[in-house]
Amino acid sequence: MVQVACIYSTRRRGITKSDDGPLTWSIEDVQSDDMILWMYENGVESKSPGHISIVYDVDEDRTILSCAESNGANDGQGHWGPKLTERTWGGEKSVGGRRGINLDGGHVIVVRPPDQFG
Repeated sequence: MVQVACIYSTRRRGITKSDDGPLTWSIEDVQSDDMILWMYENGVESKSPGHISIVYDVDEDRTILSCAESNGANDGQGHWGPKLTERTWGGEKSVGGRRGINLDGGHVIVVRPPDQFG
């Protein structure tokens, strides 16, 4: 999680208030390989320990994100991730003045990875 948070922090430098930079706030803009981080726009984690998910598909109705998640959990068959799952998009939401996206009741940001990772 630290490496991803560093990428997010580095990509945010020099971005003005009118430019969300690597962040995606609309499901219409979400693409395969976008990263979901359980944190708010200000960099504070919303889930501890850190949690990361990679989008590999968005459904036709643009409401469900198919993701591969790395959370270290055992799937019961001797496998410890990544785990394939579907997440429901709930739209942008601020909690205590911290901007994020409601995803299955959790608060996340969606980050477009730098080109060298794509």
